Amino acid sequence: MSRDLKDSQEEGKFMLEAREIADASEFKCFAYSPFFISFEQFVQILPQTLQSTGIALAAVFFVTCIFMPHPVLIIFVTITVTMIMAGVFGFLLYLDVALSSITMIELIMSIGFSIDFTAHICHGFMTSRCKTRDEKVRDAIDKTGSPIFHGAVSSLLGIIVLAAAKSYIFRTFAAVMGFVLFFGITHALLLLPVVLSWIGPMRSEDKTRPQLNATSGRNSPMEGLKAYEGL
Repeated sequence: MSRDLKDSQEEGKFMLEAREIADASEFKCFAYSPFFISFEQFVQILPQTLQSTGIALAAVFFVTCIFMPHPVLIIFVTITVTMIMAGVFGFLLYLDVALSSITMIELIMSIGFSIDFTAHICHGFMTSRCKTRDEKVRDAIDKTGSPIFHGAVSSLLGIIVLAAAKSYIFRTFAAVMGFVLFFGITHALLLLPVVLSWIGPMRSEDKTRPQLNATSGRNSPMEGLKAYEGL
């Protein structure tokens, strides 16, 4: 018999202490309750969540190594996705969403959504033909900023209706996805461009390539004349 336990932490602590008392007893016995089947989840959920999230982030790093053309950008993408997930995990406290098996599955799914934002910005930066970091960042935002923002808004419109649902699964999914979209947009369009403008990788051909005409995409007439005179 025990008093009423107010939350999952007390239930898990009660199960562990009951097992410790049974193990320390002089008699050969073990602690058992039908409720321990549910209490076991509360004890194992945090290490299982951290382990599963770490495996998912390692998979993100491995896949990014295949498709991203520069090792520095691979590190940027992995760190940014980790920061997004840390923000989502921390802010769930303010929505009174407890960590459970349902929340763990939603957090792991969110890693796939969050990588989409940062990978597009980094890829646009690396494939840009501009000569300076600031110009490459502007070019990357011009090419990928609008699709990223529109994709986030359309996803938000798709999940916002779940906030009014009575099901716990749907409401927590809406909360998690809302934070993923918010932190994904802020990191991809505000934080990451600043970092790339400071320490973004530059290819050797970007430093030596002549500046192209912005309107025609070809060398300017004066550069063509200088090249002709040098023959």
